[in-house]
Amino acid sequence: MSESTKQFERSPVNLQYFLVSSGVVTIVLLTISLILLSELRQLLGVSLPTLRLLVFLFFPVTWLISALTFYKQWNKVKYAYGDDGIIIEKQTSFGGSQLDTIPYRSISGVQVNQTRLGQKHDYGDIILKLQQGKETVVLKLISSPQKYVADLQRNIGTSTVHVR
Repeated sequence: MSESTKQFERSPVNLQYFLVSSGVVTIVLLTISLILLSELRQLLGVSLPTLRLLVFLFFPVTWLISALTFYKQWNKVKYAYGDDGIIIEKQTSFGGSQLDTIPYRSISGVQVNQTRLGQKHDYGDIILKLQQGKETVVLKLISSPQKYVADLQRNIGTSTVHVR
């Protein structure tokens, strides 16, 4: 990416909420499974300490794997905009990266989409409507998406931006 390229800042709020909510779900499932397994241990023929050890190993490891996977997916894509268009950089499986450029001339409109949580924490998606057909490209979880609207409007040559 050149020096005139500016990065879109991505919001970590969604990642933080996922980690907290998945941790709470893990604790609830851990508690429920401990209660059920302690009742069924006679049928299973396994001692209670062994069941507790298995449960306390299984759920945290499962949560850790899902959290790392979600983080890797979240961190895998980077968005930028420069003189020629929007640049999407995707990390590949083997450490490389793939660059896709969407020229400004092929973008017919911009839409900002924010959930209630996104409005509260000032992040959202920027949806680019392409001129060829009804195709759209979504730039996900952008911090303060409204601050990029003026630059995008100027570069695209449109004054209409829809906010949902």
